[in-house]
Amino acid sequence: MSTALSSMQALVPRFDTFLDRLTQRAHEVCSEAAAAVNELRSAGDEESIRSAQNLQDGVTLDMDEFAAKAHAAFGQHFGPYQDVDEEAVERLYASLEERLDRWEEHLHSIAEKAFTASDDEQIRAAWEAAVADWQAAADAFHCSQCSAPVAVPELYTQAVYLPCAGCGARTTFTPSSNMVAAKGYADLLAEIESRHALEMAEEAMTDQDIAPGLEYSYQANYMVTKQRKLRDLLPSAAAERRPLLAPEFADWVRIQEIPLEPIGYWQTDLAYVNMLTGLTDLMNECRWAGQDEDAELVIEMVQALARPGCEVVSAMVQGTVTRDFLLQHANAAMTRPSLPMDDHDTL
Repeated sequence: MSTALSSMQALVPRFDTFLDRLTQRAHEVCSEAAAAVNELRSAGDEESIRSAQNLQDGVTLDMDEFAAKAHAAFGQHFGPYQDVDEEAVERLYASLEERLDRWEEHLHSIAEKAFTASDDEQIRAAWEAAVADWQAAADAFHCSQCSAPVAVPELYTQAVYLPCAGCGARTTFTPSSNMVAAKGYADLLAEIESRHALEMAEEAMTDQDIAPGLEYSYQANYMVTKQRKLRDLLPSAAAERRPLLAPEFADWVRIQEIPLEPIGYWQTDLAYVNMLTGLTDLMNECRWAGQDEDAELVIEMVQALARPGCEVVSAMVQGTVTRDFLLQHANAAMTRPSLPMDDHDTL
């Protein structure tokens, strides 16, 4: 056995002990933070919810710091052996690098698992408390003038005037603190209930078998799904959120690795048609499911990214787009010149 190999092997147990200590510290940090996050969210007000999210974000930074310490220690102790020209040393070095990468993934999973289960339970409990308050208040709410029952048709998150069906007077309805906080919890719960769509979108972005541009429709599906869940939970919050979605989707697409510009090259033109094809499928699925509002949201997303005078977008808006029509545009895109290498090295 060479001196280099024996020296490396002697360092391995010490490095494993170091990683174990960092792992233990990570568990302690996450456990303490999860308890604090639950306490903050139990308070129910929006400021406490924001503080809870900030605390959770801070834990992610803590995990990054632990990982940085591990990588620094690895570089300090094993870095000198990286260029040793011995097969056994090279194999051990590569194995230790892989072990460090797996440990880092485990480190971040500790934080994720610490928060996910408790988060979901806490969010659902807070939402249910708000609904319970709404139902109780609706049963007990009466006109300030004639004492007749006054309907409370939805979960309000701020004070409103509600009309009496009997005398016509308006009575102020003041929501409970749980109801005031419901807007934030409804958004979080909609996120939970659309998590599967988010996972599909994330997988699509790394799937090499998906045609460039088509993966963007998965992100649109996630955004539409979350909006539908929010609308089912708290219509007023969904209505407030709705105008922001199409611009947000367009902004998200523009910073992705697969570009849709400049126009006139087969890579960008085909990616654009592929995106429209995926969004057409999503729009049709919404129509077939009777979710016309979701279909209209998809059209708004398309319009936010539409090229000037685009025939495909016009056909989508008019409801006349067909698979053959999309295929014609895809075939036409393939006849255009290639982007210069500097412009399409990500495609």
